[in-house]
Amino acid sequence: GGDKNKINVNKETIYAPITDGGRNLLDIPTRNEAIMVTWLRSYLNFGPNRPTWAYVADAIIAHHMPTSEENMDLTQRVNIFLQSWKTSVARLPEDLKTLIKTAMKYNTCLDGLALSQCILRDMPIWYHIKSKATRHLFNNGEQVKCLKMRHNVKSV
Repeated sequence: GGDKNKINVNKETIYAPITDGGRNLLDIPTRNEAIMVTWLRSYLNFGPNRPTWAYVADAIIAHHMPTSEENMDLTQRVNIFLQSWKTSVARLPEDLKTLIKTAMKYNTCLDGLALSQCILRDMPIWYHIKSKATRHLFNNGEQVKCLKMRHNVKSV
């Protein structure tokens, strides 16, 4: 038979403070998600205090391109949130996979009411997230190759 002393209690009650009748148990999934949001915030800091690991993450994310993106110049992939390319999330290391999924859950994207000229000038020009031109026309061709290779053009 069943355990007659067993009482079912929902998780909200268990996580609630003792003063509210709960057990004050730590909500591990919520805590882990909050930590990942904090990591995402650090990753999206493009200022002078950007952590070194964020640059490594950019390189790893850029390296794992799906077959639909194979023809794209790997050296022009700067950041998935600033440019229009995709990555293969399934092939990423677990921490980066969770980081990208967290960003997707909260619809993280480039958005600003009034970005400064300095920020706008630092945006990567190739595969620009807000470009209305077709990716193939704007990012390929002899003139573009010259701008990329000979003149080292990288930002707007």
